[in-house]
Amino acid sequence: MTTAEWHALQDTFYRKHRLYQMQWAGLDLSKFRIAASSFAGPIALQRDDRLLLEAGSAPMLDSSIHVYSASGQTIGTIEYEGLHMAGFSWNAREELVCVQEDGNVRVFSLSGRDPVSFSLGPEAREHGVAECCFWDQGLVAMTQDLRFIY
Repeated sequence: MTTAEWHALQDTFYRKHRLYQMQWAGLDLSKFRIAASSFAGPIALQRDDRLLLEAGSAPMLDSSIHVYSASGQTIGTIEYEGLHMAGFSWNAREELVCVQEDGNVRVFSLSGRDPVSFSLGPEAREHGVAECCFWDQGLVAMTQDLRFIY
């Protein structure tokens, strides 16, 4: 062990240990929308359909949501057959909350039970959801006409 392995942070020294090699070394994460759960929980990836991609450049051209562990090991795949998503994130129960642009919301669990679905209401359906912000127990959505639904 050399002193070059230690890093100073104010008056305390730290050393970084590599615990494991990431399993998704060949995956270009810049081509995906990503939702990472708290406390090293699961990570969900969906190809970002807002980006133009060269033919043959992306390994996953489907609309499925791919779920990984924090180390990049595949946990599973969610076959997603909805409209374009305005946003998605994990809640406090480690359920994946997906908000579609038409205001429909689908909640997927890691246990494989059927997804729960609900709507953000007629205003979201009529004007469309432009963007979402999430927290552990809920979300707020902004419609295309700049109104908020919470």
